[in-house]
Amino acid sequence: VGVPPSISESFVAAQKQRHFSPGGIYMLGDSTMRYQYERLCKSVSNATLGLSTVNSLEVRTCSGMIRGYQTQAAFAGTHECGWQRPDCLHTMHLGAGFAPAFVYFTGGLHLLHLEPARGWAGRIDKWLRAEALMTDFLDRAALLRPRPALVFMTMHSICDKKYTGPWAKVLTEIAEGPAAYGNRHCAGFPDFGNLSSVCSRAALSRAGVVDLNERLLSALGQWHRTRPVAQAGGGAG
Repeated sequence: VGVPPSISESFVAAQKQRHFSPGGIYMLGDSTMRYQYERLCKSVSNATLGLSTVNSLEVRTCSGMIRGYQTQAAFAGTHECGWQRPDCLHTMHLGAGFAPAFVYFTGGLHLLHLEPARGWAGRIDKWLRAEALMTDFLDRAALLRPRPALVFMTMHSICDKKYTGPWAKVLTEIAEGPAAYGNRHCAGFPDFGNLSSVCSRAALSRAGVVDLNERLLSALGQWHRTRPVAQAGGGAG
């Protein structure tokens, strides 16, 4: 997964545009966000690092100067937080020790499956309720004071051809017949019943990522149209 080399420059440019000094950023998501947090902190001069545990999640912070701007950043957990865990915003707020000028977030890759090689159990509900969870996350973020800018990074794509072994076998099975694949592997989940019709849509594949990204962007657009009091930005992963 690539990490943008210009993340520190982008952060400074955003600070200048919004006239925030000092500025702080909450970074929420999986490893694709964690790598960016780590890259940002390496760009901070004389960084002060912090670590606390809140609600069973580690909250990491770094602070210092980037090109003359006082900078603070925080990241929670390892891959748990993001739009799919709206409660992480409260955890971040308690553990970071500062209010954010920006909330930069992603998530969703860990909700996808490759049954039976990579199970779907334990993640089905959040995949089904993705739009509602995104809306809840945005609502909670917009309540932070002072109100931060919200920046969403879509999920990184998947290169299906790089899969080998059992994972590659699953994608071949889906390609040969998504309906048959769904009937074989998603027809009898406890509490959810027959999910065969959406089984292949939730696969950890390029098509699965595109499908979920489109759902999330649609939810974000709907939220922005109906809640104009908050500012929202967008980014592509």
